[in-house]
Amino acid sequence: MEPQVNSPNSDTRISRVTTDISTFLNELAQESERSAVVLSAARLDNALEKLLKSYLVHYPGGSDNLFDQDRPLSTFSAKIALAYRMGLIDSDFEHSIQMIRKLRNDFAHSIEHPSLSSSPNKERLGELVREVQKHWHYSDMKLKFQKRISESLLVDYCTSIAILLLTIELLSIHGEYNKPMMICSLERSKLFPK
Repeated sequence: MEPQVNSPNSDTRISRVTTDISTFLNELAQESERSAVVLSAARLDNALEKLLKSYLVHYPGGSDNLFDQDRPLSTFSAKIALAYRMGLIDSDFEHSIQMIRKLRNDFAHSIEHPSLSSSPNKERLGELVREVQKHWHYSDMKLKFQKRISESLLVDYCTSIAILLLTIELLSIHGEYNKPMMICSLERSKLFPK
């Protein structure tokens, strides 16, 4: 899906999103591994929710509680699954986010001191990097993190987060301006243009 944002405000929004993500990533680079993993997963969770909301039909009247706690889309896992099933992310992207989710679960729920260099986290990070390094900006992003972070595994992790976050956030902007062209209706027996 090629983003073709058709709004005069889209360039401003894109600039604001990239600045916001850059600020977040600069702060993330200063964190411990545990904080970096938990905070970045929370940010990805929020970004996925925003992405889904940008493509879903707006709920008329009242608050839309679909994403509230104990609701169908309250979990990171449910958001990942729905984004994949809607065709908003491909299988490689879905697998990458699943690796982030698994890392987050281990880091958030471990009473030990989890590390990206310990098993199974190192293997998960390896899977994540194998997928994300296919992105054409990966090498450039990695160089930027290598200047700020001494730990190589955290460099790989932050680089992967940068690619995933930017992709999701930019697709969210695209979704706000480009809704599906066809809908199902009971008024007619077939799909018809809006």
